[in-house]
This record gives sequence, C-alpha cells and structure tokens, in this order.
Amino acid sequence: LEMFSKKIEHLFEEADKDNSGFLTMAKLRSALEKVDTKIRALPATAQVASQEGRYIADLLNQLPDLTVTNYEQYNLKPFRYKHMGSLAYVGGDSAVLDFTGTKPILDLFNLKPLSGRGAAYLWKSFYLTEMFTGRTKTLLAF
Repeated sequence: LEMFSKKIEHLFEEADKDNSGFLTMAKLRSALEKVDTKIRALPATAQVASQEGRYIADLLNQLPDLTVTNYEQYNLKPFRYKHMGSLAYVGGDSAVLDFTGTKPILDLFNLKPLSGRGAAYLWKSFYLTEMFTGRTKTLLAF
C-alpha cells in the first residue's frame, strides 16, 4: 500500500481543486470515476491465480529484507496477465477447449477450438499435472 501512497496523494491533490484539504462528495465521485477508468478486472480463474502467485513469489524473492519501506529503489514491474486459453469440463466424457491465448501456435498447426471426448482427455491431462496427491490424481483419471 505504501507503494501507492504517492499516487493517492497526487489523485487527492488533483481532485481538491480549491485546496481546502477536503473532498466534497462530488469531488470524491470525480476522483473515483477517474480511478475506475484505469481498473481492469481479471477473470476469477485458476489460471489468473497461478500467474499472480508466481508473480508475488518472484517479487518476494527479489526483496532482500521485508522491512524495507522504500520499494521505489527496486525495479518492480507490474503484474501482466497472459491469457493462455480456456478449459471447461462439461460433464460425462466431454470438455471444451479454447486456446485463443496461443493464437500463433494454433495458426501454425491450423488448429481450431476443440470439444468432445478428445477435449475431455486433454482437459484431464492438464489437470492431472496440477494434482498433488495420488488419491486426487486417481479420482480425476476415472
């Protein structure tokens, strides 16, 4: 949060046009509308969570001391989500796959979104690699 305090102060100064040190509801609404135009919500998926987790782990591994308060000295890059496609199990022996995030690879091999039994096997193979215990792998396989 400390990383954003200067941006928040700058936003407050921009919104406080009469330099009163206070924001009216109209000024606050205007400031929040400006912030809202810059916010992009990511899909609530395991793919996003996995990428965010790797990003946070990399950030924490870069910081030698967690008590440091001047984060600006580190060249911290913002999180960038890279969509790799979608997998959805739709019941029975069926699934649908859409690898739009890997369009160059799809174009190279002239592949289209996949559905049906083949997609279900591919879906299971992806998720088998994410399972930790033999029990969960067995339950997923059958």
